[in-house]
Amino acid sequence: MFNKKCVMVILVCLTVLFISGCYDRDFFMRNSKVEGDIAYAGMYLFNDSGVSLSFTQYEWINYTNVICGLNNSVICDSDYGTLTILYPGVYEAHALANGDDGNNQIFELAVAINNIVQNNTKVSDETASGLRTSMNGFGRFYAEAGDVITLQIRCITSDVLGTLYHSNFIIEKVDE
Repeated sequence: MFNKKCVMVILVCLTVLFISGCYDRDFFMRNSKVEGDIAYAGMYLFNDSGVSLSFTQYEWINYTNVICGLNNSVICDSDYGTLTILYPGVYEAHALANGDDGNNQIFELAVAINNIVQNNTKVSDETASGLRTSMNGFGRFYAEAGDVITLQIRCITSDVLGTLYHSNFIIEKVDE
C-alpha cells in the first residue's frame, strides 16, 4: 500500500507534468475508454428442477423469465429475455444451455438480432435417452443502437416438450 508521503509525491509529479505541458490531454482521451465504448450484458437461468419448454419443430423460441446479470450500456429485460443495444458496434456473444428430452432429439441454440438468427452463432446437439445435453456457442456480430438481441433455441427433429436446467448468455462490445 502507498503511504501518505508517497501519494503526495505522485500528485505533485502529475501536477508538474500538467502545468509544464508534458501532459497530453488529447493523447489521454484517445487512449481511454469512455462509457459508450464499454458495453456488456448477460442473463442466465438456473433451475435444479428444470423449466419446461414446448417446442414446435423448426420454430425458434426465446428464453424468457431469466435473471439479468452484470450490464453496462445495454438494457436487459428479464421478462422477455432481451438485451437492447445502446451503442452500435461489433459484439461478441457466448452462450450455453443445458437440458434434456427423450432420445435422439436435435436442438439448436443461436443468437438472434431483431429475431433474425445469426448463423455464425448457431450450435446444435443431439440428446441421448436419460442424459442431459449441453450446447456451447459463440460468435461475433454487428449491432446497431436499438437492436434487440436474444438467445433462441429450437428442436429440429419433432414437436417435443423439453426441460431446460441451465442457460447463460453474455455479450460484450469488442470494437472501439
